[in-house]
Amino acid sequence: MHPAIKLFSAATLFTLSCATQAAPIYNVNNGQLAGISNLEVGGSLYNVIIGDGSYTGIFGTTSDFADSASAENAANAIVTALRSASALPAGINSDIALVNGCNGSGGECDIFIPFGVQYASPSFPGQNEVALWDSYLRLGHVGVGWETQTANIPTNLSTSNFGNATYAKFNLVTSIPEPSSLVLFATGLVGLWGRKLKSKIIPSL
Repeated sequence: MHPAIKLFSAATLFTLSCATQAAPIYNVNNGQLAGISNLEVGGSLYNVIIGDGSYTGIFGTTSDFADSASAENAANAIVTALRSASALPAGINSDIALVNGCNGSGGECDIFIPFGVQYASPSFPGQNEVALWDSYLRLGHVGVGWETQTANIPTNLSTSNFGNATYAKFNLVTSIPEPSSLVLFATGLVGLWGRKLKSKIIPSL
């Protein structure tokens, strides 16, 4: 095989392997899902921590996502990951007690993903609320598994008081190169190799 073809093949395999290293990693603690690493949302990778607390205690005053569409994408990414046949712990697509912060009470498990900024609550005077997307698993939805919905919650209310709800904190890791960028990278490597080879064969005068 021509050396240039070998180099192009090697470079392509390398860049494609980088793109496929984004498979989610399920972080399990004491038999419950405590987070998901390398979760792709909108072309970026996030390390997600799942656990109890209040909005103000976990996020302060700023949500991880600025708008509803971004939070919806995040909720769908969690749903896709938990519906996967390789999801851990085993049975998480049907057991509401396998997520950190959910103990099986209330007939469902909700994973809250807030977006935007908090606002004065129209229902609870003197309190603030925040809108959110909710990845949830509800008993009785046979064969459906995890789903998504919208909701809102008082910012000072801790999910540890519920037993059937928890928060997801998204920590940005990196952006994922698009396939076209990977091909350009591989082509650039071949071009550099070709220039170096040409300079050896035809020395500059």
